[in-house]
Amino acid sequence: MSVETIKQFLKEKALEFGAKNDSYGLRDNTKSSFETNTHGAYLGFVEFEEGNSGVYHDFSLVIFPSDMEAKSIIICLAVGTQGFKNDYNLATYPGLRRMFKSLSNDEAYCKTDFSDLETSLPKKFIDNIESDYLKKSISKYAKVLPACSIITEPESEEGKQIIAAYVASYAKLRD
Repeated sequence: MSVETIKQFLKEKALEFGAKNDSYGLRDNTKSSFETNTHGAYLGFVEFEEGNSGVYHDFSLVIFPSDMEAKSIIICLAVGTQGFKNDYNLATYPGLRRMFKSLSNDEAYCKTDFSDLETSLPKKFIDNIESDYLKKSISKYAKVLPACSIITEPESEEGKQIIAAYVASYAKLRD
């Protein structure tokens, strides 16, 4: 599943689950990151008010692809590197963790406290990532990823279901 296919799939699922085009922005920091071999290529939904690029606040839905063909991906609920502006109360709501914990596959991680922006992803989770590029990308944002799932076959039915479930949960979060 290429990055372009994933972008289209994300847009379709977001609309299907009630997202409005003026409530989020789909950021794509993949092509330039892969061309320059800069780790941290991602695409995902960020609140519209945060703009099309640069640092941002609050929760987002992010996919880190292994390459432009996205042979494997990591999908995450993420917090912008600027921390919380509007979502701190949401981060402390216990139902949020339960919602994302229920999406977990065998290769997933879910923090116990979604407001925690100091604890990094565990080494065990990072060691389960096969792609060196993805390991370096994830390590760059390890403190701001409260829920993550490794999807080794994004084109499979299971892979698509996990992506769709994350998009649905993120849309609920934004209702």
